Parts: sequence; C-alpha cells; structure tokens
Amino acid sequence: LVTSAAAEAGVRRYLPRARTAVVPPPVRPAFYRPVPQLTARAALGIPPGARCVLLMGGGWGLGPVEGAARTLAGAGVHVLAVAGRNPRLETRLRALAASSPRVRPFGFTPRIPELMSACDLVVTLPGALTCGESRAAGRSLVLVDAMPGHGRENVQHELEVGGAEVSSPRPLEIAASVLAALDRPRPVT
Repeated sequence: LVTSAAAEAGVRRYLPRARTAVVPPPVRPAFYRPVPQLTARAALGIPPGARCVLLMGGGWGLGPVEGAARTLAGAGVHVLAVAGRNPRLETRLRALAASSPRVRPFGFTPRIPELMSACDLVVTLPGALTCGESRAAGRSLVLVDAMPGHGRENVQHELEVGGAEVSSPRPLEIAASVLAALDRPRPVT
C-alpha cells in the first residue's frame, strides 16, 4: 500500500513485479473536525492575530527543527515545535523556549490536531501521514527537503497535489520560505 503514484513507481524501482495499491493516507477523525483556531490558540497561549507555525521533524524529530525554530521565533513567528521521539531535540527546544517566549516545545504528543488548529502553516518533512493530516485540517504546507529517496518522491507528489511549497533544509531558507508563505493570502478558519 502506497499513498501516491510516485511512491508506487519508487516501489517498482526495486521490486518491478510488486503488487501495489495507491490509497489515501489514513487520517484520524480529529483532523477533519478541528477545534476553532482561536480556541486552540487560547489553550496554547498564542495571541489571536499572531503568525504561528507548527514545526515538526516527523516522529523521530529529524531535520533542522531547532535551528528553524530559533530563526522563525527571531523573525517574530510563534513556533509550536515538536521533537517527536527525539529526547535530545526536546531538551534543546525546551532550553530555547526558556529564552524565546515565541517557542512552545513538545515531545511526542497526541495534541497534533490541536496544534494544527492553532497554526497558520505546517512546516514539516514530507511524510505522507502528516501531509494528509495537514490537508484534512485545512493547513498549507512548507515541506523541508531533507529526506533522500522516498522523501524526494513525497515532495514531488505533495507539490503536484497543491497547497504545498518546498524549502531547502537550512534554517534561514526555511524562515524565508515560511515568511513568504505567511504573507500570501490564506483562507479564514
């Protein structure tokens, strides 16, 4: 089971006779019924009119999450930074939050539907599940191009679907992409 024709082609690259089926990524019901943005922001201490992004590096907390959080917070953006199952990253994000009030750190958390409700934009690696959840929650994506192999195929697929942009994995470039995306008109939620 794969979530795109690009992923199907990737499987066949290594197993030319593989039986495959393209299916939509599974998305929990909470993403289809998000709490109102103002409610989620109030619960997280995010000002109603502030710019806010959800920054994730997948379940393993990969990629330049800490540097991107620091750079975005320095640019005036509130950052909901998720470390996933990476305890060292979580420790570094908590230390960053101690000196930067715009950073709210999380480890592995079941609160992703609430965090997506609170944010204006999701900044993440191009994992199919997170991208599907973001789309169900009505959030646009900035995808960090830091995963070789299937990650590159996922980036291409998400760009084809729309509502997504891609950024190089350097914190300054992520911030530039995020700020540009936040400046574009977006739907009211």
